[in-house]
Amino acid sequence: MRPRIVACVAALALCIVIAGLAWSQQEHPKASAATPEMKTIQGEVLDMMCYMAHEGKGPKHKKCAETCISEGAPMGLLTSDGSVYLLVGDHAAPDAYASLKTKAAEQVKVSGDVMHRGGVQAVVVKSVAAVK
Repeated sequence: MRPRIVACVAALALCIVIAGLAWSQQEHPKASAATPEMKTIQGEVLDMMCYMAHEGKGPKHKKCAETCISEGAPMGLLTSDGSVYLLVGDHAAPDAYASLKTKAAEQVKVSGDVMHRGGVQAVVVKSVAAVK
């Protein structure tokens, strides 16, 4: 009985090694597929819930956007050419992202790493400046 157990364990170990070698030879997507590019982008701070649902934006939508953002709605930045960037926080600079929560429907300049992944473009917010 003991030789059979040893043979089964050896066969299992061989299968694991072969599977590991086969997997390592396959092409795998890199975790860093979205290469960040540092940029400064100007636009209107949006709450993405209302913007996506009914194109909520502008001064008439300010109060609603403030409420939605304060309740946790994701924020975006709408540029003059109609592009929308998802705004995401930077663990190293959380205050910059937090400051945007009081800027709904206002024009700002956001600097940070711009990335594109799966059809979404985003800015990792590193700094924010008011537009005069």
